[in-house]
Amino acid sequence: MVLSECQQTEAACMFLLFDNGVLTKHEIQIYMEEYLYHVDLEMYVYIRWMLNRWVFLRKHRLHLPTRTKRINLADFIDSDSS
Repeated sequence: MVLSECQQTEAACMFLLFDNGVLTKHEIQIYMEEYLYHVDLEMYVYIRWMLNRWVFLRKHRLHLPTRTKRINLADFIDSDSS
C-alpha cells in the first residue's frame, strides 16, 4: 500500500514534532504504539523509518546503506547434478 500525499504530510509533521521535542516521550509512545500502530500501520512504519534513518543522517550526512557482498552464482550451482 502506498501512502497518500495527505498521509505523507501528516507523517512528516509528526516526525518534526517528535524530532524537535515538542511532544514528550510518553506522548510519542501513546501516539505511535497505542494509536497509530492499530489504525494506520503503513504510516506507523513510515514514521519509524524516518525516525531511524533521518536522525542518523543528520550526524552522518554522507552515509549510504551498506552494499551486499558480490557473490558468484557459479559457486552455488552444483556442477555434479545433471
